[in-house]
Amino acid sequence: MSGYVFFKKEVKAIFKTYRIWLIPLIFVFFGILSPVSAKFLPAILKAAMQADTTQKMFLQIKIPEPTQTDAYLQWLKNLSQFGMLTLILISMGLVAEEKARGTLALIVTKPVSRTSIVISKFLAQTGLFTMSAAIGVGTCYLYTFLLFDKASLRPLIFSSIAFVVYGLLILAVTLFFSTLMRNQLGAAGLGLLSYFAFSIIAGIGHGLDRYSPGALSGIASKIISGSQAFAKAYPAIGISVALSIVMVVVAALVLERQEI
Repeated sequence: MSGYVFFKKEVKAIFKTYRIWLIPLIFVFFGILSPVSAKFLPAILKAAMQADTTQKMFLQIKIPEPTQTDAYLQWLKNLSQFGMLTLILISMGLVAEEKARGTLALIVTKPVSRTSIVISKFLAQTGLFTMSAAIGVGTCYLYTFLLFDKASLRPLIFSSIAFVVYGLLILAVTLFFSTLMRNQLGAAGLGLLSYFAFSIIAGIGHGLDRYSPGALSGIASKIISGSQAFAKAYPAIGISVALSIVMVVVAALVLERQEI
């Protein structure tokens, strides 16, 4: 079995499971929710404050009219939270679950390298994640246009590209932990911890807010607001891509040396 054949097997496995419809559906949900909440939440809050006599002091606060920027920022916020969590959950058992069930021991008896197994799993999940994100972007753009009568596609695409690159790094990191461990919950916990660690490192400053992968979330927000050009994301994107490759290679080396 060649690496390409195993990759096709992984893709077919995705189409046979809940992932092929659940993951895109999650992104579609937030693609709809983000512009809807940005459009109507300020009015709901204002009505709630007017109805509550204890909140009279807040009635003097003028709530600005929502714009497409608010919708896109809400989309990015949802991705940074629920999107990343979803990504970790779908990748935590890529190798660990198969080791625990004993199916990986059967796979490695076939003429396919363990390196091909790791790379195929990463590429298959990359395709699913990227496709889902693209569908979510299209949904968010459509509903933003319908609710705000206008929508700029360029900042939405560029900010989402930054998110996808960061997401693929988290996918690679979680895949590494899934290869290293037999417990998929442990792999998920370490993947989530890595995500928080990247965010903390980016918040330190001293240049890390530009080069750290965790800085991509902040850069994406600035791209949406128009305060920063996409070119500013190049260093963090380059480092994220390099780290993703390193994590996949290391995961493959770990699996090559493991007794299954």
